[in-house]
Amino acid sequence: MMHQDIGISALNCYFPNNKIDLKEWCQWRDIPFEKIKNVVGTGFRLPSPCEDIYTMAANASLNLILENKIDPNEIGLLSLGTETSKDNALGAIIIKGMLNSALSKLGIKELPRECEVPEFKHACLGGIYALKNAVRYFYAPHAKKYAIVMASDIAKYPLLSSGESTQGSGAIAILIEQNPKLLNIDLSQSVSSSDFRYVDFRKPLEKEDENLDIHLALVNGKFSSFCYLDEVRSAFNIMKSKQSVTLKEVLKITDLFSFHRPFKRMPENALTYLYILSLIEDERIDVYCEDNGIDKERFLKELQHKHNFEKMVKEQSVNGPIQEEVNKLISIIRPKLMAESYKDKIGFGVELLNEIGNTYSSSIFINILATLESCRNNNMDLANKKWLAVGYGSGNACEILPLTINESWQHHLQSNLASSLATPNTLGQTDYEALHKNTIDRNYHQPTKGFIIDRVGQTKNESFEDQDIAFYKFLGI
Repeated sequence: MMHQDIGISALNCYFPNNKIDLKEWCQWRDIPFEKIKNVVGTGFRLPSPCEDIYTMAANASLNLILENKIDPNEIGLLSLGTETSKDNALGAIIIKGMLNSALSKLGIKELPRECEVPEFKHACLGGIYALKNAVRYFYAPHAKKYAIVMASDIAKYPLLSSGESTQGSGAIAILIEQNPKLLNIDLSQSVSSSDFRYVDFRKPLEKEDENLDIHLALVNGKFSSFCYLDEVRSAFNIMKSKQSVTLKEVLKITDLFSFHRPFKRMPENALTYLYILSLIEDERIDVYCEDNGIDKERFLKELQHKHNFEKMVKEQSVNGPIQEEVNKLISIIRPKLMAESYKDKIGFGVELLNEIGNTYSSSIFINILATLESCRNNNMDLANKKWLAVGYGSGNACEILPLTINESWQHHLQSNLASSLATPNTLGQTDYEALHKNTIDRNYHQPTKGFIIDRVGQTKNESFEDQDIAFYKFLGI
């Protein structure tokens, strides 16, 4: 296969305007804010009733096309990564229809008929899978000039649940092309790791309670956090074998890391976990265990233990003690590591990310965009830096994508991350809970531009049927 430089030339994000301030939420729930702030963040967004994943993705994509002066006729692939589909048959084609309607109204060419429109689903990893497919698209004969990858999701958890503070919503559109302006993607060195984990995170579409929101996830918290770390470890073990390197070398030569970010603490735990595993390679773990009161024998036994996930599920023991000594050492080492040694590898754009919450499939790309925006604002030279994007999807799979930053990235970066969060509608408890329960007025804080759900079909007879199908409207730019 002929080598080509393929990667990211632009990113554009969209977030709903409805903000839940976690400091106020903590008062409603009688929870200390400092703990939530340190572990989760400071806020999250939820869409208005007239918004969904398709309107969010369409808004991000239209802005991407217009701001980068893209000829829509040169777009050969429009793909969507999501775990919040509203239609079990269609996905990206719905957004293509919305975009063509808007482009036509604006007097601009529409996307061509030969444009591919796939959707990818695997929990929070759908966006990464869509991105990999877009890179591979350019190795096909007669590929057009551009591909657009969209990642759009709504993260919802039951009111009063342990996951309630980790909600969020948003979308990002990513422009992929040859000779990219921002980031090169090296698929030849990418890594995949997957293993079925049964119940750590699921969204059954058929539920006995007819009033239950199908987008509400079923999560086993402790087990889910363990699965994240375990699959990240597996992916880096595969990378070590594939590239004949040690984990210590990987951590040293990698300038930047971006991890899937379900909440603030999780990427920090993942990178700390990798650091601890690297200590074992050069036999420095003895000192760390002794200095921090860790039972070394139990610690090593936990790391070497092969978990039988099927057995754990049958015994309903998934949320029992898992890697207690390992987790203890992570919590001890993490603060200093994140504040000193690895601050410049993972700590950029945190203030913005803390305001966003969990956006599932778009999370890692928003992390990347926040890093680029923060580094540009601080005039940091990232040219030719090596970056590992570590995507994760519960259920269970991990992907590592090697990225290299283009020399002229600062000149080409058109970021709207900070501006898209600038003027929120901060919700009170009554409005928030009504919005969460889908009982608030359909016109509540309807956007004044972009795309909205205009109506939902209700007809079902012998000659015509559109029941439950959403129809969209473009309000202008």
